[in-house]
Amino acid sequence: MDFNLGNISVCDYNKQIKTKASVEADIIVPDTKPDIGRILSVKAIADVSERYMRKDKVIFSGKVKFNILYVGDGDPSAMCSIEYSSPFNHQADMPGADDSAISIGSCNVSRTVFDVKNSRKLSVGAILELKAEAVRQSSLEAISGDNQFPDTPSHSMNCSSDFLAACQEFEINLSDCMTLVSNSENCEVYDVTIRPDIIEIKTVNNKAIVKGNANIGVLYGDAGEICSYDTEATFTEIIDIDSVSAEHMISSHFEVADSSYALSVSDAGNQLDVDFKLRGSICAFEHSNFCLASDIYSPDYNYDTKSRNASIMHISKCNKTQTTLKDSIILSSADPAVSKIYYMDAMVGHSSVQNDGSVVKVSGSVETVVVYADEEKNLCRIHHNTPFETELTADTEGAYSMVNVEVACVNYGYMLASSREIQIRAIINAEGKLTDLEDISLITDFALDADSPIDKASQPSIVVYYPDSNSDIWDIAKKYNTTCEEIIKLNSLDSYSLKSGDKPILIPKRQINRQ
Repeated sequence: MDFNLGNISVCDYNKQIKTKASVEADIIVPDTKPDIGRILSVKAIADVSERYMRKDKVIFSGKVKFNILYVGDGDPSAMCSIEYSSPFNHQADMPGADDSAISIGSCNVSRTVFDVKNSRKLSVGAILELKAEAVRQSSLEAISGDNQFPDTPSHSMNCSSDFLAACQEFEINLSDCMTLVSNSENCEVYDVTIRPDIIEIKTVNNKAIVKGNANIGVLYGDAGEICSYDTEATFTEIIDIDSVSAEHMISSHFEVADSSYALSVSDAGNQLDVDFKLRGSICAFEHSNFCLASDIYSPDYNYDTKSRNASIMHISKCNKTQTTLKDSIILSSADPAVSKIYYMDAMVGHSSVQNDGSVVKVSGSVETVVVYADEEKNLCRIHHNTPFETELTADTEGAYSMVNVEVACVNYGYMLASSREIQIRAIINAEGKLTDLEDISLITDFALDADSPIDKASQPSIVVYYPDSNSDIWDIAKKYNTTCEEIIKLNSLDSYSLKSGDKPILIPKRQINRQ
């Protein structure tokens, strides 16, 4: 007896972890730089260049690039900068993971710290929020849910799943050229900040088209004066991804992995060439519907059924949302009044996610650092924390076992409302993916022994069955070696369901039809 088999993709393993890693470094001030008077800002960019899985572990490795702005000792109006890179390696537990799983991940710097040891030495640190998702897909054959043999009753179930059709990590190398408002040969660049904002991702056959903007901010010195320059670079990149198509649901992540710059003097002014690297990942999920046999039995002959437990994955893409966060920094009486703002940096600190049915609530904070000059042109620093809340609407309602939300600050700005109030603005992007796993039992084989009929000699000619709240005609027919149709016909029933209090039903002994 042959059954139609269906090939389906199931999820053998799908798990996500979120872990924190601390990266610390001791920095000696280069001989070309003045002594440290006071730290103004410590910024960090993390580049996770490698992420792989071993037995029950996921290992992250890469580097963190620090940029330190400080005031030189003896001159409170002079700004200096130091760049330093520190390698890191972090290991986290992920039970069940191994190198056969596809690894997807992200990294976010949620906090930076510093400690001045002496005028020529300081310690810096960064808190990294690392995420990893391990997905392992397999394809297997199961018996179709079509009732192909009337004499062999079968139950079927309609199922749907989203399987990972394509996943690729890649790097996008971008550059921009700008002319600074400076003709000084002593122009010095202190810091370059890159904020990517992915506007659109389109997929076609084997390609993904990524469109976005990069907000670039430059802090530099010109003949003793501190200046800033802001611009926006628009980019469109085409990424080759095998097996991706326009019908797939796309999940993506992008982060700045590195940046560098080169300054050159020309007649038109100082030209600054900025190069930066975006590390990204795009995953394509394909939706499929299938009908499978959930139970098969024979009312007349002995049989053998083979089954396998499997997990099917359901994905709901949350709608991407953008939130504009506004706040005011009110200086305390101990803070010097603001004369001019030179620098602002903002990053999303710790964020938390709460899944409430069809709505995902995201809350967290934005860490803001402002560097300004007081009325005597001395450089000062303010650190401020602003909480935020936003919501993502899922495609479907339900409780999901995994919620993966990416939150990033894509742009920010400020306005000096008064000498004691700074109004700040930050644009927060949030995009999420909800995942749930459904465990099902698949029938992979059914063997009927036509030479071994069921012994019904001891079975009564007719059975009177009193239904209760758990009664099901399918289970009754299987137990007494008959069929649902025979029970329904004999008892003039109009459905397969029974309930407690229904009248007793008659179950006849089925005679084997020997042809």
